[in-house]
Amino acid sequence: MKALEFVNVTKRYGNNVVLKDVSFEIDEGEFVGLIGENASGKTTIARIASGQLKPDHGEVLVFNSPPYKDYGVKQRIGFASHNLLLYPELTAYENLEFYGKLYDVKNFEIKINELFEFLGLSRKKDERVKNLSRGFRQRVAIARALINDPDLLILDEVTTGLDPTIREVVLDYLTEINKMKKTILFITHHLDEVKNCDRMLEVKGGKVFAQSL
Repeated sequence: MKALEFVNVTKRYGNNVVLKDVSFEIDEGEFVGLIGENASGKTTIARIASGQLKPDHGEVLVFNSPPYKDYGVKQRIGFASHNLLLYPELTAYENLEFYGKLYDVKNFEIKINELFEFLGLSRKKDERVKNLSRGFRQRVAIARALINDPDLLILDEVTTGLDPTIREVVLDYLTEINKMKKTILFITHHLDEVKNCDRMLEVKGGKVFAQSL
């Protein structure tokens, strides 16, 4: 099954055409890197794929259903970006507790502890997010994206602001997540970060092209 399909997708902001007739597919279980320069349309692709934006033209399907229309399929998507979407005054645990309840996750306490153990966050779970380092905040954001056990994980520039050591830790985590049969769309402007991906796409001039690793 196709996890994600873009078919002749166009998106404009006013008179600015950000995406023009973009078409690509991602198979279920694939780990795909999407690279491009800043302001190339990467984040727009991420937001359309996750159902936050609707394309002006064309069709987007996540597991054969449009994510901006189908709430059920949106529940199968996890999204994280360099904009962390966390509550700074809450602890790391409280942030995940909030999203666990929002997604109606059963036994979310167990799920949170499993994610914290997996991402090396257990000793930080009772600290307020605002007091965590950028690296730990980013790990909490990734844990938040995984709290609903998504089938498709969309990550937009999640390594922004991380030091090289922590960046490698995060990239290693993504490889392990992919081994759990999760489909991943990993968006970055750093070519070296897609080395563990199955294949690579490039967004340039409002279009998406297949590239060799």
